[in-house]
Amino acid sequence: MSKQIRPGMVVRQIVKPIEGPVNDIRWDPKLQKFMVHVMYDDGDGEPSGRWFEETEVAEVPAEEPKTEGGEPSPADPASQA
Repeated sequence: MSKQIRPGMVVRQIVKPIEGPVNDIRWDPKLQKFMVHVMYDDGDGEPSGRWFEETEVAEVPAEEPKTEGGEPSPADPASQA
C-alpha cells in the first residue's frame, strides 16, 4: 500500500463498475421493484451476470464517432437540410 490508511481518514471504495448489456428485466413482487439482469465480463474473461434494482443502473450513452484527430465528427451537412 503506497499510502497508509489511518483512523479518521475519509476513504472511498475502489471498485470496477459492472457494465454490459441488459439480459432481462423482471418485476419482483416481494420488493415491489423492477430488477435488471446485466451481463458482464468478470475480469478473468468469463461471462457473468448480476441482478440490480432498476434504480441501481443507468444507461451508458453511446459514444460519438471520432475523426482521426480525436475530435467528434462534424454533423453530416446533408442531414441538416
